[in-house]
Amino acid sequence: MTAMADQVRYAAKLLSGELPSNIEDVFAPLGLKLFPAEPEDITPKCSCPDWSEEEPWCKHTVCLSALLAERLGDDPMMIFGLHGMPAQELIDGLRQKRAVGVQGPGPAPVLLQHVPGVSDVPSPPLDDSLGSFWEVGETLDELDTPIEPPTVNCVLLRRLGPSPFPEGRFPLIGLMATCYQLIGEAAVRDDDHADDQIVDQDD
Repeated sequence: MTAMADQVRYAAKLLSGELPSNIEDVFAPLGLKLFPAEPEDITPKCSCPDWSEEEPWCKHTVCLSALLAERLGDDPMMIFGLHGMPAQELIDGLRQKRAVGVQGPGPAPVLLQHVPGVSDVPSPPLDDSLGSFWEVGETLDELDTPIEPPTVNCVLLRRLGPSPFPEGRFPLIGLMATCYQLIGEAAVRDDDHADDQIVDQDD
């Protein structure tokens, strides 16, 4: 994001919701890619019997890739969401970095992430809530935070990019991605087991 914010021609188009045609020029010096360029850049998975790790391109993964290409053709900014940073969050981050670059002394603005159902819900003024500020309220019982598989796997690793230790004994990024996946699957299993216990108690 810093590299894009530092170059006015890229930042201006991105802030207007337009993806520059030469955006890859920003990522190439960093050893990164925004769009997949080689078959090995994509790792499709499918549950059908025709799919295997050696032959990953079954009819379903080919269809999915075609649909993804069509969506990217209609909305190229969606590619940032596939890398773990939704387009609106990217635009807000660029706007913040540009503002920090031109502002004078004083505290810098803080980037607030968009969380559907949370950040878009208006809150009453603080002066109107002083009497009940520390009260939890009855709606706490309605709070439901189920653990679900992430929409985009390994978001933090995608944002960090390639490992700074390419000569290590193990491929660090691949090792961490495996750890994240195993921990996530265990958390989902534990959450499902806890839900089953609650249902049994209710019965």
